[in-house]
Amino acid sequence: MKYFQITIFTLIYIAFGFILKLNANEYLLIGVPLALVFQLFVRKKSIQSAWLRTDDKFNFNKSAFLYSTIFAIYPIYKSFEVLKKDDLNIVSFLYTICAIFGAFGCGYAVSKMTKKSLNETLQCVATSGIIGSILFIGVALLKSHKNHTNINFDVETFITSILMYIPVVFVIEEVIFRGILDEHISDNDQKINYWSIVYLSFLWGWWHLPLTKGGIEELIVAAIVYPINHTLIGFFLSFYWRKSGNLMVPGFSHAFIDAIRNALAK
Repeated sequence: MKYFQITIFTLIYIAFGFILKLNANEYLLIGVPLALVFQLFVRKKSIQSAWLRTDDKFNFNKSAFLYSTIFAIYPIYKSFEVLKKDDLNIVSFLYTICAIFGAFGCGYAVSKMTKKSLNETLQCVATSGIIGSILFIGVALLKSHKNHTNINFDVETFITSILMYIPVVFVIEEVIFRGILDEHISDNDQKINYWSIVYLSFLWGWWHLPLTKGGIEELIVAAIVYPINHTLIGFFLSFYWRKSGNLMVPGFSHAFIDAIRNALAK
């Protein structure tokens, strides 16, 4: 039943993307209300349990507040930057709001980090982070060869992307596929079910299909390639989420991968 539920959720999400023809940020944002409905009414779990798997009451202490404030600085700056523009982009503004709110989840998760979860974060980066980076570097190399151009890595873009992505993954995408959906099918099992990780990672790959550029041929290729790529990455994201129960572990790796992508595309 739980596999059916996460499959239907993902298909509904994908359908919104195709039917409404959403761009990347719009597609990410529409997942927020969908995830809230699933977490509160299907899983019947608290919001913070998607950030930190715990049976304890939500304990947002001084340490969590300090970390949250630090992680919120850049998103707040970006929100004012968006507001200053003559032509207000409401989607970009809502994205920054998600990052600001996500900073509280991020700060909460970081305040609960232990030496074990820190080691698991490093292991997650060394697996999913490296795999994802290699895939994007490979794409950059192919484009460079095809267009006869050099590969550039924009350090500033990498840093600013990290500063935005780390808090925002506590509200969009990573919190959905690891904190909510993966947790739903794993149900905090003592023994890790690897097949459930593979299945979820396949769904995560297909979730990206509405963002595919081009026609039907590109979509067919993406339907084959995306699940493979995202299973390679998603396997370790889910694995270390299940081991740690702290969303910062896969969240940092995911932010690292996307920051590499942005820095190479700049």
